[in-house]
Amino acid sequence: MQPRHLIAVTAFVTAFVVAACSTAAATPTPAAATPTPVPSASPTTYQILGTFTLIDASVTWSGPRDGDGYPVNGDACAGSGGYSDFGPAWTSWLTNEKGEVIGTAPTTPGPLTTMRSTGWWFVCEVDFAVPVPAAKFYSIEVGHRGTTTYSFDQLATSNWRVSLALGSK
Repeated sequence: MQPRHLIAVTAFVTAFVVAACSTAAATPTPAAATPTPVPSASPTTYQILGTFTLIDASVTWSGPRDGDGYPVNGDACAGSGGYSDFGPAWTSWLTNEKGEVIGTAPTTPGPLTTMRSTGWWFVCEVDFAVPVPAAKFYSIEVGHRGTTTYSFDQLATSNWRVSLALGSK
C-alpha cells in the first residue's frame, strides 16, 4: 500500500472509531438493573342483578287503567297498606361474610302485571344492579325486608342473578 492510501485508510478508521465512541458517550449506560414495579391486579368486580317481587291484592300504580279500572300491565307500581314501603328508590344493600357493606344501589321500577285466581292479585317488581367485589358469601337486603344470603358459587351458577319475593296470593 502506498503511504497516501495508508493515510486515507488510517484517517477513515480513526473517524469511524471517534464517531462510534462519541455515540456511545452520548448514550447513557444503564445503571444497575432496577426492578420495574408490577401494578397490582385490580380486584375482580361482579354485577349482581336482582328482581324483588311483591305479590298482593293491594298495590298502587301510575298510568292508565283498563275499562274495569285496573292498571294496564307494565305500569310502574308500589306497595300499599302493609307493603307501602315497597317500591322504586329503595336501597339494595350487600354485605360480605364479615358483615361489611360491599355495595349499595337504588332499586328501579319494574313492571306491574296482574294475575287472576280467586281474585285480583298484582305482581309489582323492582329491579336492582349492584357491583360487588369477590367474597365467600353475599347477604342481600332490599329496603328493610330482611336479608337473603348466597354463596359465591350459588351466584356464579345463577349467572349473578337473584329473585326475591314478598307477599303471597
